[in-house]
Amino acid sequence: HSHSIQSVPWLAPLLDPDWRREVITTAKEHLARQDFDAIAFMGLSGALIAPILAMEMNKTLICVRKPDEVRHSYNEVEGDSNARRYIIIDDFVTSGGTVRRIVAKISRFAPRAKCIGVFQHRYPSIGVSRDGM
Repeated sequence: HSHSIQSVPWLAPLLDPDWRREVITTAKEHLARQDFDAIAFMGLSGALIAPILAMEMNKTLICVRKPDEVRHSYNEVEGDSNARRYIIIDDFVTSGGTVRRIVAKISRFAPRAKCIGVFQHRYPSIGVSRDGM
């Protein structure tokens, strides 16, 4: 059937399976050359990509909760506390605040873990490229 995605403009593409598949394929191509053991993310846009990508690349996950999501769990961060090198998956970055929050929270959760990069996926609805790292 044809898709009729109802969502905010920045989330709608990730709810479309064709676009989500394209993001995951592109991410795998870029990240295959990197040495890391975990994928970190925050929010729904990350949750739509990171678990699929982690499963396909045999990586663990680190989920960093947004402040308003902590009520769902006692933990601000959940996942692989033994991770040593991780990649952050994030959508369109404007200020870098999300990435800084993820790194700060993971540094308390897994002090020996090092962020080695960010794979940034971008959406067609806001007219920017689909490039990653």
